[in-house]
Amino acid sequence: MRKKTMSLFLLIMFVVTGGLSNAFALDLIPKIDNFIILLDNSGSMGREYAHSGKTKIELAKETLAQLNNQIPELGYVGTLETLVPLRTYSEAQVYNRAAYGKAITALPTDILTWGFIGNPTPLGKGFAAMDPLIGCMKGTKALILISDGGNNIGPDPIKTAQKLYQKYHPELCIHVISLADRAKDQKLLDDIASLSSCSVSYKITDLQNQENRSDFVRQVFYKVAADDDKDGVPNNLDQCPNTPMGVAVNAQGCALDTDGDGVADYMDECPDTQAGVQVDAKGCPLDTDGDGVPDYMDACPATPADFAVDAQGCPEPISIDLNIEFDLDKAIIRPVYNQKLEEIAMFLIHHENVSAVIEGHTDSLGTAEYNQKLSLKRAQSVMDYLTKKCNVDPSVITARGYGESRPIADNATSKGRQKNRRVQVIISGAYMAR
Repeated sequence: MRKKTMSLFLLIMFVVTGGLSNAFALDLIPKIDNFIILLDNSGSMGREYAHSGKTKIELAKETLAQLNNQIPELGYVGTLETLVPLRTYSEAQVYNRAAYGKAITALPTDILTWGFIGNPTPLGKGFAAMDPLIGCMKGTKALILISDGGNNIGPDPIKTAQKLYQKYHPELCIHVISLADRAKDQKLLDDIASLSSCSVSYKITDLQNQENRSDFVRQVFYKVAADDDKDGVPNNLDQCPNTPMGVAVNAQGCALDTDGDGVADYMDECPDTQAGVQVDAKGCPLDTDGDGVPDYMDACPATPADFAVDAQGCPEPISIDLNIEFDLDKAIIRPVYNQKLEEIAMFLIHHENVSAVIEGHTDSLGTAEYNQKLSLKRAQSVMDYLTKKCNVDPSVITARGYGESRPIADNATSKGRQKNRRVQVIISGAYMAR
């Protein structure tokens, strides 16, 4: 349960430790008195981000740790919160990099997500839950949202964020770090960031660059004394003293062009373009069909607009592999798989023009003829569950038995044979939506 008032201990600590003494020594001045980092850990954050080899939550946690290493200790009070479920990983206390780093390390990354269901995102509810905490904080506040913006349920997050601004104006800024991989989700996060001119919004890909992380930290947490163009580089070191406001710069105070494509990073929406690749005015590789795969990598350059694509830019078929396993010589479905089958049923019921093939398999014990019949029984038991218990139309499901002909593990071991006693569900007739 959150406390209604800030701890008197925190105020005493601020005075005893000197508060901003380090700020004066480094000529850094805090922009805020308090900050909250709200990390979205809903089901969609457990999915891989843009073929990076990492889930969104893993990338968010890694980036958060990198940002923590660059946040100066200037006496502000900070907390660390997660969204699903709402949980505090660092209570409100004067910011200490080491202590906050431990809290970040404790953040879980094993988000439970499966198929098309997953844990939805109560982003509006999360904003509302921050209201009492913000109300306890004295002075200016920064709420930093790290989210992919997808699969929202509950109150409208934009309206809820707007209410926070109306209640705490002008002391509150909401900043956004986006892991969105769909245009509509990015628009939601952009709309939240656009509610106030004080907001800072970055894509997670931008923050893989150290100088961009420094720029984010500077814009949110502090300003440097004697810096006329406000780029984070003091006047005596600034070789480009008239850099536009908010532009990321190098150590000499000049606008970055990380990939050397002739488009400065503050105008470059794709700052890591490979050398020699043709770019547009925004610094991004040309993408004729708009599928997110640039032309120089796209094996299917005319993909329809609504189709999700793979790394080669080709339509991505829907395929769900449940790996339902069976006991020796049995065709009875274990209760542990009921939830998976119910999720398959929901998908088949609510999507038109799709069908499913239930594939049954066995290990190599017994005769091939017997195993063929047993594998079909296993497939039919799954089909019966979907049609009779979950009310799926039988006409969209086919049961097939493959006997022992398609092993996925070594039949010479008990563990291998167990893996081969399985049923798979293959969805066809549909492609992943972009």
